[in-house]
Amino acid sequence: MTTTSDKRTFVYKKTDQIDLRIDVYGADEETKPGVFYIHGGGFLLGSRTMIGQEYLKSLLDTGFVVTSIDYRLAPETKVPVQVEDLCDAWKWVISEGPRLFNIDPDRLAVSGSSAGGHYSLVAGYRFDPRPKAIAALCACTDIDGPWCTLPYDCGVGPVSKEEALATVGTDEIACPPDDSDRVLFYYHTRQNGTWMNEMVGHDPKTAHDIYDPLCPIRNVDENFPPTILIHGGADEAVPVKQAKDMAKELAKAGVEHELFIIPSAPHAFETEDWVMNPDVIESRRRTVEFLKKRIG
Repeated sequence: MTTTSDKRTFVYKKTDQIDLRIDVYGADEETKPGVFYIHGGGFLLGSRTMIGQEYLKSLLDTGFVVTSIDYRLAPETKVPVQVEDLCDAWKWVISEGPRLFNIDPDRLAVSGSSAGGHYSLVAGYRFDPRPKAIAALCACTDIDGPWCTLPYDCGVGPVSKEEALATVGTDEIACPPDDSDRVLFYYHTRQNGTWMNEMVGHDPKTAHDIYDPLCPIRNVDENFPPTILIHGGADEAVPVKQAKDMAKELAKAGVEHELFIIPSAPHAFETEDWVMNPDVIESRRRTVEFLKKRIG
């Protein structure tokens, strides 16, 4: 049986400063459908290893090859360039995956959590070819609304600008060390309502030409892939209204979709405290079944 420890790693892209890597789980001699996973972390944290182990196990047990990618992180690399990394990784999986790990390029879905959930929805209109299905977990669907541009205390004490700036630099980074304090930069920018200014590099109040292509809710059409949205009902970091509004847009466009809200769940519901909650288990079952019907 394939396990979450059965992993192969490849470099899918080289920049002037770093190599961007992709982990592949579940590959064997049989050609299989695949799930392209994008990690979260507020656009400035995390790495390809940040995939929920129970979710990964469920995907592998269903017979999917799972690929999990790194991308360059903000604020050193801004969101529009991160999207370029994602598109390049997608092209690499389609072109090299069949040869290297027997993935079926015609049966590929995209999934992600938090910022990765946002990017999984961006994939619905930016990836070429479009994925056959999307599973977006606790995803933001616009990144210029009041929910993310007004101050949010993050449930922690104030973080000074000096503390925040000390945790980031100018060199490209895709996989922060375990002892990194970069989360302080996230706290500071959210507490001061400057999160998207720093992540995107432009003011969301004025740079509409930059933000509109980055907001999935404004880019839904009849060709958008079938989508399942999973969200915590008590999510304060990314309000559940983000998922509800996206579901309305998908419905207006006639796109096949499901919305599953986990009652009382916070933003990170694949963590130790929630991972075995019955409603979270049900959300994983529904997600895997949704993907199985479309690419399995």
